[in-house]
Amino acid sequence: MSHTARHFTLAVALVTSLGAGLALPTRARADAAVTEDGGSPDDWEFAFTPYLWLPAQSGTIGVGGKEAAVDVSIMDSLDLMGDHLSLIAGFFHFEAKKRRFFTFLDATLSALDTDSNVTVENSTVGGIDLAASFEQNVAILEFAAGYQVLALPLPERTRPFILEAFLGARYYYFWTQVKVTGSNAQLGSASRRATGDIDWVDPMIGGRFAVPILEKLDLQVRGDIGGFDLGSKLAWSMAAFLRYHFDSRPLGMRPWFALGYKVLDFDWEDGSRSIDLNMTGPAMAIGVTF
Repeated sequence: MSHTARHFTLAVALVTSLGAGLALPTRARADAAVTEDGGSPDDWEFAFTPYLWLPAQSGTIGVGGKEAAVDVSIMDSLDLMGDHLSLIAGFFHFEAKKRRFFTFLDATLSALDTDSNVTVENSTVGGIDLAASFEQNVAILEFAAGYQVLALPLPERTRPFILEAFLGARYYYFWTQVKVTGSNAQLGSASRRATGDIDWVDPMIGGRFAVPILEKLDLQVRGDIGGFDLGSKLAWSMAAFLRYHFDSRPLGMRPWFALGYKVLDFDWEDGSRSIDLNMTGPAMAIGVTF
């Protein structure tokens, strides 16, 4: 286990222990479960959250025993989005909750096409000019079901402190195409393409909590760990958001806005193929609860 993963595991264990400690002296109050907004727990509650995540990516991708380094900064992602939409990404989170039970789907979808005026590599070998362009489609889907361990009403706050645990799976899909074009004055030009796809599923276990800092502002933290050599060798993620709740109620919905930071790290290997990536960067969300 890497140094970073050990620290993450320790953090998850600490958060879980703190939550259990809080639950013991407040069991009588916590048994009367309430929703995040202090409503009745007997009604279904849904939340839909489109969000934007701009992660830097670092690590390695290996095919056929050969490894290539990946080093994409947050500014690189911004440049690709601005260059004829060479990078198109979509992110959303959907959740359903009733009483203490909840389930959610989280999706990360992106399409990268460096044929649009972006050169990945450009060199001259033996009098031949070489250029390589790169396309990649990525889908990461999370499915989970969970239970509200604790809902603790706080003085002068509409929303309670909430601690939840969940169990689920994370599905990864990577499709890659590399196009290499070579040319010189005598032979003209020629190109070759190579494509491949990889997918796998990781089990995961995690927890999250929400703390109302002010009446309209709360802190939300989520963490999970998975893989366990059943998919990835090890995978983990963590996210923290400050969420602001608006007073308006359009069509009976409760809108909110959030800013935060998200990290996803995984290490997968299958024979001669491998992906070891760390994706970390800021995120912004606009969501509604109804």
